[in-house]
Amino acid sequence: MEHYNVIITPDAAVDLSQLKSYIAYTLQAPETALKYIHGLR
Repeated sequence: MEHYNVIITPDAAVDLSQLKSYIAYTLQAPETALKYIHGLR
């Protein structure tokens, strides 16, 4: 499996934070939100 370096721009960081909040609070799945964000990072 190849590895890549990904640069997260400030706008992307905000989007990820909002996505995490949506999954955690709106969908009421906080563990899934953390796993998803950790997987992306």
